[in-house]
Parts: sequence; C-alpha cells; structure tokens
Amino acid sequence: MGFEFTVSSKELGRIIGRMAPVQAELGAAAASRAAVARGVLKKHRRQGHSRITHTQGLVDHYVWLDDTRGLEAAAAIEYGRNIYRTEVLKMANGKVRKIRVPTGRKTRPVRALRTAFK
Repeated sequence: MGFEFTVSSKELGRIIGRMAPVQAELGAAAASRAAVARGVLKKHRRQGHSRITHTQGLVDHYVWLDDTRGLEAAAAIEYGRNIYRTEVLKMANGKVRKIRVPTGRKTRPVRALRTAFK
C-alpha cells in the first residue's frame, strides 16, 4: 500500500523550478542571453559606466542593464532619449531665461536586452 499526495500545479511548479537540473538550465540560458546583450552593449559603449549583469534569485535568473550611477542612463541606453535644443525666452520683467525644448527626435536606442531575448 502506497501513499498518495495531492499537489497543486503551483506547488508542483515550485518543486520543479528548484530542482538542480532545472536551475542549471535556467542559469545557462540566462548566461547566454547576458553574453549576447554584453556584445550589443559593447558595440555602442561610449563612456563605459553601464554594464550587463546576470543574477540568480530564489528560482529565477535575471539579466539586467545596470547603471549604478543612478542617472537613469540604463533606460536611455535601451530605449533612446529625447534630443533637446536650448531656446532663449525674454520674460516680461526683462530677464532672459533659457529653456530646453524637445525636438521630437530621439537618439538611436541600443536595445541590448531586447536583442538578447528575441
């Protein structure tokens, strides 16, 4: 006589996701995607402050475009940024003020992560 266990699909997913062979395969897949993203980023690197990182969570593996300076450069690298021009405004009180106005154009995005996960 054997035992019968009832396991929900969510619990089964957690069990399978934490198995060593599954973790090894996920790690290898994430590492290969990170390598592709690093290659794309390397072609477009200007100052070299941003980098591609691969980290492992409890179950999942993550590939990040990391910019630790905190200047939101990672978003600008991946998606492009607006190009601005400076305009001079003469105020009613006679003072001059310079403002930045978007031109409607964007810089060419690198899309390192998008390319890696196609």
